Amino acid sequence: MVNENIRNTVINLIKQGWQARQDGRLDGASNLLYEALELCKNANLMEEMVHVLRRLSHIEQDREHLSQAATLLEEAAAICLSDSPSSVTEPSLTAHTLRHLGDVYQKQGHFDKAEACFEEALEIHNNQSEKSLLDLANAVRSMALLKGELGQNDKAVAFWEEAKAIYEHLEVQDGVDECAEKIEKLSN
Repeated sequence: MVNENIRNTVINLIKQGWQARQDGRLDGASNLLYEALELCKNANLMEEMVHVLRRLSHIEQDREHLSQAATLLEEAAAICLSDSPSSVTEPSLTAHTLRHLGDVYQKQGHFDKAEACFEEALEIHNNQSEKSLLDLANAVRSMALLKGELGQNDKAVAFWEEAKAIYEHLEVQDGVDECAEKIEKLSN
């Protein structure tokens, strides 16, 4: 059994690192998260390691270091998709990680890789009995953005409509508004 003190320390470092990022202190955030990452590796805290890697990737994206962000997310995805006994067992974490990896690939112009990530994330979400509708809506949104960027407007509109229905159900007005705007723009 993992020492709960180590897990709690990691969780606190993640929270402090994320707060530092929100405060615009990227170097401080990165230092805290790399400290958490080292603890995760030493204690074999795989799920927490995925959370740390994802947050580090956000910092790298803030710095516009997309290659480093992709590398961090690829490591997180590999942990999620591993068959080892210590791998991550939470499907929603895997789907969420794949969606973020797809987002970075899309920013890099690696559209085939992005699409593969989004497809896998959507498949995982759709196969869950208890799915996070917000995560599902965000994954559908990512696919809609990709299809629009690829000029596949009919497919993009279909994904935007699906995302809009989920956002409406969740009463996420910003999501509903964005979807309606994109649908209107792509339909003209």
